[in-house]
Amino acid sequence: MLEPRVRRLSFDLWWKGIVLLQSVTEVEFRPRHALLELANTDGGIHVDPTLNEAYVGVSRNNALGGEVTLDSSGPVMIGNSPVLPIVRETAHEVIHTLRKQLPELLANQRRRIGSGR
Repeated sequence: MLEPRVRRLSFDLWWKGIVLLQSVTEVEFRPRHALLELANTDGGIHVDPTLNEAYVGVSRNNALGGEVTLDSSGPVMIGNSPVLPIVRETAHEVIHTLRKQLPELLANQRRRIGSGR
């Protein structure tokens, strides 16, 4: 069985890198946008009465233009926000990196983080 090829990035490049891009509307979404907006304004620590316009576009208004065609009736807009899956994937990448780079940091954990058990 072949091992998946892993490309390691510097933290700065990973944190500021584009995770989603909609080329027609030029909407960009980065891991830091998802994490910081969710944590600081959208219910993580508190809820701001007004949210960042770009974040609202991605999290609530399908600004990335996701759609799927199920049958001959044409495309249907995807209603789910990509924010939580991005946060979950980001957490997974952090845990994976810690396991590889600093295994002693997670050595005494009771429950295996990210194992689903």
